[in-house]
Amino acid sequence: MSTMANRDPANLFSKLSAEFNRYILEQKSQIERDILPFPAAESDRLGQTLFANLSEGGFCTFVVAGRRDWDPRSYYFEAVRFAARRGCQIHRSFLLPHRHLRHASALRDHIALDAAAGIQTDVLYVGELIATLSLPLAESLEFGIWDSVIGCIGVCGPGGLANGVAEWRVTSRAEDLQTLEDIERLLRAQASVLDPSGEHESPDLEEPMITTAPIAHEMASVLCQGDHVSPEDCSWYHSVWQYLRIFNMVSTPTWHTRFYLDALRPLVSSHGHARVLISGTADYSMRKDRNSCS
Repeated sequence: MSTMANRDPANLFSKLSAEFNRYILEQKSQIERDILPFPAAESDRLGQTLFANLSEGGFCTFVVAGRRDWDPRSYYFEAVRFAARRGCQIHRSFLLPHRHLRHASALRDHIALDAAAGIQTDVLYVGELIATLSLPLAESLEFGIWDSVIGCIGVCGPGGLANGVAEWRVTSRAEDLQTLEDIERLLRAQASVLDPSGEHESPDLEEPMITTAPIAHEMASVLCQGDHVSPEDCSWYHSVWQYLRIFNMVSTPTWHTRFYLDALRPLVSSHGHARVLISGTADYSMRKDRNSCS
């Protein structure tokens, strides 16, 4: 007798139906705890209902994660703007774990669209707060507090914020709202406000290594063609260099700040415009300041 003859489609469907029923029961148990889980694919449905019925306004965040792409004109964000246009008072804080992310074009577009709708925005650097574990323990830094009675928390999947929010959890529990309000207060009090253009800030040596190290690792195997140390292949060096930089395990200009200042400052003051050749750089740590030398 063939294997096909032993198959029972009805039995297979019943097994899957039982699993689906278990899933439904899990969702019902969440509702009983005053938590509503919305998959990311249902964010438009969530936004339509939430912002069409919003009466006062609220506070929300958006984490700019570097490798994460987003559409500032998505239905969800337009629903927020619709609420602002009809009079709701809304404040959005863009949270940046790294300062260089303020140059993202999507961020500039999002700020402009929100401002046109009457949404108040700011850009906050939260890298130090994350590094020092200063923020209250929470499922995510991407959240909203609406009409002071509803919290929406964006929970990420295994890939983290690089892949965006996987699920929105809507809660009315007092303890959840208190945690979100504590985070809001701490962000307003301790996070550094950034100028998205960077024009009115002093230069800093922060570099986008968190986002570019994986790229360098992949590209080294393709582009590296050898050097004086290893004529056949130098990928062993360039593939890991930025990871070593992240962990502060190799020398950088920040280790020798005084040396560079003492060497370069006299050139600038005596010549006004000096040409300096720096050879052998393994990354973009040595950069040009338009107000000093090139």
